[in-house]
Amino acid sequence: MSADIDPLTTVLENAARSEAVHTYVAQVLERVKRELAAGGAPMAWETVPLAVFDRRLPDAIRSCWVFVIRAGAETGAERHPNSHQRSLSLTGRGEFQLR
Repeated sequence: MSADIDPLTTVLENAARSEAVHTYVAQVLERVKRELAAGGAPMAWETVPLAVFDRRLPDAIRSCWVFVIRAGAETGAERHPNSHQRSLSLTGRGEFQLR
């Protein structure tokens, strides 16, 4: 999604560029990958505290999560009627279906 459609995209992109955020998220990603490998669940996750970011995020941003989804897994439908989700892939690839 481009910034002209969703102005928060640019704000989030800039907030995520700091070395501290990259380092923290990389550590979370490794922990979550180990958790997924140790169990049989289709996915594992961990939250990222908003305090990790070097700036105040807009009030509309209330959480940040790192999910790792097992290759070939189908996680089923998710429904979040009270929020807008923004997602990106840190590693690998997959299919993200929206309706």
